[in-house]
Amino acid sequence: MLVGPKSRVRSRVRGLTVQKPVSLGTLEVWSSSQNQWILRSDSSYVPEADFESAELIIDEIHPGPPYKTGGPFAKLTLKAEYPLMGNFMSGTKESWAPYIDGLSYRYRGGHRPPAKNLFGVEAGWDFSNPDLLDPTLAICQNLFPDPTDWVTKAWSRTKPQLQQATAFVALAEGKDIPRMLHETAKVFHGVWKAYSPSHSISSWDQKPKEASDAFLNHQFGWRPFLSDLSAFAKTFDNAHAIIAKLTYENGKTQRRRKTLSKIIDEPTVISWTNGFQTIGLEPQLQQNIAGWTNRSLSEYKETHVRAVGAFSYFRPEFDRGARMLSGDFDPEKDKKYHSLWNTAMRQATIYGLRVNPTNIYKAIPWTWAIDWMSNFGDYIDRMTDMWFDSIAADYCYLMMHQHTRRVLSYETQYNGVGSMYANFVRSIDTKQRISASSPYGFALTWDDLTPRQLAIAGALGISRI
Repeated sequence: MLVGPKSRVRSRVRGLTVQKPVSLGTLEVWSSSQNQWILRSDSSYVPEADFESAELIIDEIHPGPPYKTGGPFAKLTLKAEYPLMGNFMSGTKESWAPYIDGLSYRYRGGHRPPAKNLFGVEAGWDFSNPDLLDPTLAICQNLFPDPTDWVTKAWSRTKPQLQQATAFVALAEGKDIPRMLHETAKVFHGVWKAYSPSHSISSWDQKPKEASDAFLNHQFGWRPFLSDLSAFAKTFDNAHAIIAKLTYENGKTQRRRKTLSKIIDEPTVISWTNGFQTIGLEPQLQQNIAGWTNRSLSEYKETHVRAVGAFSYFRPEFDRGARMLSGDFDPEKDKKYHSLWNTAMRQATIYGLRVNPTNIYKAIPWTWAIDWMSNFGDYIDRMTDMWFDSIAADYCYLMMHQHTRRVLSYETQYNGVGSMYANFVRSIDTKQRISASSPYGFALTWDDLTPRQLAIAGALGISRI
């Protein structure tokens, strides 16, 4: 859904083609009696109905100036990166041999641009289609990448990370270590038998069940277990600095930015043809003038996903209060901060020893399989954020930028000239910014918030306006 109730939609088109002949060159024939080239015909073409570029912008109008609030945004740019009424690969080209009429020909000029349908018949590449600039239609909406899989990740990866390790989950999964060791021993035993003198390599042939068990043991056993140990060691080494940072940021708004994904797809060859053909449909070049031609259509795509936000959280064990004019902390709050209970709670928080929905969920067997196929675990994390850590966002945006280019390339042989090359590029560029619906994420709206959630947002200085 690109258009909302507050949306403003604007579009513009540039470089419309003019439906009148465009000169390409002249075709000449050799006259033996006159010992010179004589004009046979002129070459021209009438451009297709098209435009060189178009833009569609969807945004909202906010109060200002100054403009202190933002909102959803989407931009679509269609561009033909070559003149639609141009003349390409110009030069003087002579026939390779006398034509079937026994005459020799010479062409002085160039080629017309390729027909737009050569860039593909999929929706979106015929820029003259007005529906591409109508955001209420599926043909326009489908040009934008689907943000569904990224909205929960935008929140979970950008929010403040109070828990640095997962000791609670590691302790709960400790009972699986004997089984993991047994499964790994089976694999190494099979490898040892395969390479022993009395057995051939082919004698050790893992069956599908054994191979899948070994994979699961590595992917969801040893890998997360070793990751937990690594996180625990890093937290132990930096515990003092982590607690100092969380104490300083507690109750304060912190702007955060995260790159979620940067994907550069491998170039894709959509089509490739060769033969005696030219870029356009110039019949004058069929008199043995144009030689063998290679034509290819390739696609290049880049997708960038980022998230930005301004987050606040509040945990009592990290509350030391504000410094007084003297530079010291309030004695009462400072004493409470250094109490045995709060000191223990700070350690439990950063090491991940607290009993909360996230840790309980991750400790339940087979929840990794649920997270493998869905984002359910992210919703459990959001519950912990709201009810246990009082994490809220003044704003949080998911931003996606996708740039797709199709390159139509030609290589044609000409007598006396050699190979001539031409590349024609069309691109589709999309940008979109999706705003969190409330201080607690992308799914909950302000109208869905409970009185407690509204109270937390108010206490952190976050308002609906």
